[in-house]
Amino acid sequence: MRKSDKLKNIAKVNMNLNNRFNLLKEGAVDNKFSNKKTIVNALLNILNTEGVEGRYTDEHWEGINKLTNTFNKYGIEYELQSAKYEHNNDFKTNLPNIKIYVFNVTVMDKMGKQYILPLKVSCAFVGKTGTSEDTTYELTYYFMV
Repeated sequence: MRKSDKLKNIAKVNMNLNNRFNLLKEGAVDNKFSNKKTIVNALLNILNTEGVEGRYTDEHWEGINKLTNTFNKYGIEYELQSAKYEHNNDFKTNLPNIKIYVFNVTVMDKMGKQYILPLKVSCAFVGKTGTSEDTTYELTYYFMV
């Protein structure tokens, strides 16, 4: 392969990466995709790119803050629908072992059709006791569609 061909291939790769990055800029979801499935995939791609899912150790819900900051950064409209603690009856204590958040994410497709997509976020306590006494939790999420 000639050097000029290699440079053309590198330029194509860079252009593809730039196009992908442009999809993830502010306001990147509204009016960009043709159906609910591609919108959900784009939203998950944004959350994965920003590294929202994972393990956190704090007392101020840094993982949830990172999620909402990501929504704000990319111009994604959202509303907190609910936030509640739950506990598993297998535990010897009545302390909760998980906190569940539900966000309604509002987006539009290319045709201007509005979708309200419920996003369930689970923060499961994973420290020594596995209850809310711990400050370590595993944040996971999925769209309920």
